Amino acid sequence: MSPSAEHRLVRQNDDPRNRQRIKVLQQAKLQQGLAKFSWQLESPDRSCEALSSYLVREKDIAIVDYVLEPLTGTTIPDVDVVDEKQVHAIIHAVTDLTNLMFTLDDRRGTPSRQDSISAYRSAVFPTLCEKWPILISWLRALMLHFWKSADASKMTGNCVELLKATLLAYRESGRAEELFSLPCTIDFVYLLVCRAEVYPGLDVAIHAVFTILGVLALCLESDSAGRSSFALRLSTVNEATRYTVVGALVRRAREFADHGCNRQHLRRRDLRSDAPKAFHVLICCTDNLLEANPSLFPVFMRHNFLIEYAESLSRLVKSAASLSDSSPLPATTDDWQEFWSITAQAITSFLSYTASKRCPSRSHGMAKAIEGGILTSGLMCLLSFTPNSTSWSNYESLKDRIRDISSSDFQFSKVVKAVAQTYSTEVMDRVKKKKGLEELYFRFYSAFHRGLAVFEVVGESSSGPTISLCDNHKHHDHIREPTGQEVELSERDWRASVKTCSRCHSATYCSVDCQEEDWKMFHKHECLSRSYSYQDQKVKNIWEQTSLKRDQLMYLEYALNFSQNLGRGGKLDDSGPFRRDEERVKEKYPDPSDYEVPLNSNLKVEELVEASKVMTLDLINYAGVTQIVLSIDECRSLVWTQLRDAQTYQRRIDAMVQSVISPPIKAPLGDLPDDNTESPHLEETDEQGKGDLRLVQGIFFHDSGNATVIVATTRVGTIVIDGTEKHVYQIVNSVFALCDPEVIRKGVWKDKIQAPPALLPHASEAWRLRAAKGLRKIN
Repeated sequence: MSPSAEHRLVRQNDDPRNRQRIKVLQQAKLQQGLAKFSWQLESPDRSCEALSSYLVREKDIAIVDYVLEPLTGTTIPDVDVVDEKQVHAIIHAVTDLTNLMFTLDDRRGTPSRQDSISAYRSAVFPTLCEKWPILISWLRALMLHFWKSADASKMTGNCVELLKATLLAYRESGRAEELFSLPCTIDFVYLLVCRAEVYPGLDVAIHAVFTILGVLALCLESDSAGRSSFALRLSTVNEATRYTVVGALVRRAREFADHGCNRQHLRRRDLRSDAPKAFHVLICCTDNLLEANPSLFPVFMRHNFLIEYAESLSRLVKSAASLSDSSPLPATTDDWQEFWSITAQAITSFLSYTASKRCPSRSHGMAKAIEGGILTSGLMCLLSFTPNSTSWSNYESLKDRIRDISSSDFQFSKVVKAVAQTYSTEVMDRVKKKKGLEELYFRFYSAFHRGLAVFEVVGESSSGPTISLCDNHKHHDHIREPTGQEVELSERDWRASVKTCSRCHSATYCSVDCQEEDWKMFHKHECLSRSYSYQDQKVKNIWEQTSLKRDQLMYLEYALNFSQNLGRGGKLDDSGPFRRDEERVKEKYPDPSDYEVPLNSNLKVEELVEASKVMTLDLINYAGVTQIVLSIDECRSLVWTQLRDAQTYQRRIDAMVQSVISPPIKAPLGDLPDDNTESPHLEETDEQGKGDLRLVQGIFFHDSGNATVIVATTRVGTIVIDGTEKHVYQIVNSVFALCDPEVIRKGVWKDKIQAPPALLPHASEAWRLRAAKGLRKIN
């Protein structure tokens, strides 16, 4: 150890300037020892007034050299042979530097004082940059030295506080990037993420973990230049290290839940919000890492992070809700509003980004989160939440997010099955009765039970297994007469029977013959442009897999076959697909069963829509499914020409139009099987009906900036239900395209706020219970 370092250690230095430095640094230590921990990372109350006045008055730039003097001329020793005097000198240096950084982040006082602090901050930065790598190396060595000792938690806390203070001091000026983009800093932050411990039972049990996650969250902010460095660093390290870091992040969710479920902490106003705040920071870190580096998603999935996060949040919400039922101070009072507001914010962030936008498959990510109980937790949070002026936005955001999920994600079989497994009748009854949640109840209940009807009733029929995913325009010609081979294919797993174009990944075929035939007619003209669209959507994480397209076709075919008023309109729903009016909900729809059609009701005969018309069903709306009949010319001018990459689909859509307006093709329609328990009894006619072709159009939610438009050719036949003829639709060809939602609003609905609903049946409670046990149709 150098002589000057020894003088620092024993405080034997006769220099008057050094005596002043020692005095103000000791005052800063005393103040920090009395300061309470703040959960606000940006809190300005950690600065020392005496140290700040000294820096402004004396302009002592050399104080940084003085503080870091123990590091001068030293080398990093082995962990087992560290000199204890040197260790204590460096620990004092770390503490002094932390206090100095907090003081440099002081934003109080007059503008001239702040200008002086800012100038001083800039002046000492070169010295800090010069000694930063050796400082980080020493901190890493000390972490390993104290790892198994009683002082491990204290040393970890000191390291975390130094990083936090330095980041806050230089973040606004942008100079923090120069320090925190260094590989040594990034590795040290990830080391602290893995090594920071939670100490159950203590008031500050998750203090260190929360702080280091806060530092990581600040480094990963979207406007941070070091964001890509932190995210990409995990791709350059070895697989074991990457797996360990991600596993440490996922493990924190369970630790936060254990801390938050402690009833002693929940009863204390100053501690009950600690876990929700920590959850929110953890979700932000995870989301930012996945956004900056999507290749990390499989690593997170190996740790089952979606279910882990959802289950941990669910445990926290249930513990708080149960305590509120037995506590003399109800959880719905203002005393609890901070807890529920932060919890709502965390759940909204998880549902809006981590479980949807960051997942390659939207339905898969949402289904996993729902399996963990996140939707039930969100509803319980809304029930316990009595928002005030400061927390109203978090309340509304969570309510809107759950409402949007019921409109856009309950159209996928995986999501419907996950909801069936976690559906709580008790919670939904409470939602129904709470003022302000009537619209949410109506939409959630209706969409969920309608989804059960789609994926069970259609799954029972021949339409489910044999739904056509073949893009060959002449595919329906090949199935005019049933063959033994086709029956065999319909019984196989549909995934094994569907072939996808290896370049564009969007064209699917039932056989090589159909692929070759379609290539000659259409696909060779569109494959390249569709491959560019595929790559663009994959980068943006909005690509929909074949299984989701199959679900949408099943939903569309179900709506065509089971709507009681198809093509005839009906009572206008003046809440409309584009306006939400909660005051009318309870008056108009006191219960969704008053609006929906029972599953076993008698279907009425409707007149077939003319071949020159397009039956359009819109599923992005408030009422559930709305309908309108448009002419082919209207669809072509207002919708089809406005599709993204419209030229790519023009030839195929023109051929579909031509096939519909030409004389109908005579072809038998597949029989719908019996189901004496739930679905209507379908009797086969002695004489097969003609297979008239009609165009239909389905509109689904894709993402916030796109709607999915399905243009499909359907073969319409006639069957007999209890002695009454009924038209039955079977989709034989389809085109999937994207468009701006404004195209639908203006082109289809012409800015109207009213739309006639399609009256569809809903599943009963018995169907939900069967689905919860894992029906084979929902897979």
